[in-house]
Amino acid sequence: MQINPNSNPNISSPNSNVRASIFYINDMHAQYPKMPQIKCEADTFELTSKSNPDVDSFVLAGGDNFIGATKEKNKLVSPFLNETKVEYSALGNHDVDRVATFQDNLENTDTKFLAANMKRTGVTPFDKYLDDKRIVSSTIVEKNGHKYGIVGAAPFKLSSSKQLKKANLSVEKYEKTRDNVQAEVKKLQEQGIDKIIMVSHLGYANDFKLAQEVSGIDVIVGGHSHDLVEGLTPGKNIVTAPDGNPVIITQAGQNGEFTGKLDVTFDKSGKIIAATNKVKSTKDAPKSVVIKFFEDRILGKATPMGTLTRVDEMNGNSKVVENPYANFFADAMKNELGADVALVNSANIRGKLATGPLTDLDIKNLIPFENTLVKVELSEKQVVDSLKDGAKSVHDGMLKPGIMQVAGLRYKIDKQGNLSEVKIQNKDGSFASIDTKNPSEDKKYTAIIDEFLLSSDEYPTLNQAKVIEKYDFDKTKVAQDYIQKLDQNNLQVKLDGRIENESVTQ
Repeated sequence: MQINPNSNPNISSPNSNVRASIFYINDMHAQYPKMPQIKCEADTFELTSKSNPDVDSFVLAGGDNFIGATKEKNKLVSPFLNETKVEYSALGNHDVDRVATFQDNLENTDTKFLAANMKRTGVTPFDKYLDDKRIVSSTIVEKNGHKYGIVGAAPFKLSSSKQLKKANLSVEKYEKTRDNVQAEVKKLQEQGIDKIIMVSHLGYANDFKLAQEVSGIDVIVGGHSHDLVEGLTPGKNIVTAPDGNPVIITQAGQNGEFTGKLDVTFDKSGKIIAATNKVKSTKDAPKSVVIKFFEDRILGKATPMGTLTRVDEMNGNSKVVENPYANFFADAMKNELGADVALVNSANIRGKLATGPLTDLDIKNLIPFENTLVKVELSEKQVVDSLKDGAKSVHDGMLKPGIMQVAGLRYKIDKQGNLSEVKIQNKDGSFASIDTKNPSEDKKYTAIIDEFLLSSDEYPTLNQAKVIEKYDFDKTKVAQDYIQKLDQNNLQVKLDGRIENESVTQ
């Protein structure tokens, strides 16, 4: 059974048909600069819903509403979710970057989180929320007398989370997740539920696979892979389930840059017969003063740092291309702490800036994890191998863990995803080539990295780095100190060609 992507979900139909409208977001990553815009878009959705009371409305999230260690930033997410009226969300990996922080925020968050593939292995900090149904495998909600089942899934990445293991929780891998989701769907169906929505943080590829292997799901509101899935295309985000019924998959990018709205019509058997899916940029959306009130109260007033006159756009996915924001932070790390090179993992930089006034909160927002900095000694071989660790991302379906962003270096990844060229900056500013096939183990360089890279199993080369000095501050401080030495009326966040990835289609 296929849905006509041009069909009108608001068509006048027999009374047995049911119409639903879903406003969705995913992978917000606590991006507070985008919260006021999303709140306004959600308000518009609510007004539209009130003018169409016969349409069942939902506000859903695909996970990763929270991120990192910044307590104040994460604390702002709770009123954002409440004011935006997000009813249900998948449990994302970044939601539990810090179990204690997420636990505290749950006290003030009305949103229900779903993960059918998470299990307890003992007493957990979440027992209260598991027992009072704030974190569940599935749930039933009634809208206008119509009952819907909501089921959720957390990402497999959490299966190796040290934070989660300490909390006596674990997440199943794909096969068990699929079976758990199917079991939850069956339970819902046995209670007479024939309209089922899944909130997922499995990533687009896994959502696509699961949709073809589980019967009974109608819609998947996804996240984790940061895909922007526009419109409705058979074979792309309209998939046929084993029972022959269509499944719609949605996802709206990341960092609050887009919101989505899916309108569907179900027939009397709970099968989708018409739908439209629209994603909308939040770039020019009006800003809610309500969210600004919470921002000022929780984060404090912003301190001006200067004026941005240039902000370059990335030429692809931030995980595998040169990132102008990372360039800025890496340059600050190298110059402020007096090292030969600086290395930053791509996933450590989140969000975007616009030209105009720059504040301390803008800078802090780009660095969600607050990992303190470390000066290490690396051999030429270790430098090359660390770049190779990152370059492996181009062969990974999720582009993980991400290429290494750099200062004091230039490098190239060829069309096959191999490290083909590395140059290191000399004291006079010129660059010298390194033999990538036979780098020296005797030639040594100082490098600035952060504590995450020192212990991450995603970049194993740096685990062996010789520590010279540990600092008690993160990238935010060095960036602010660095700005003081620049022309503050002409600050620039730019690309300069220090990384070339020929495997990425421009």
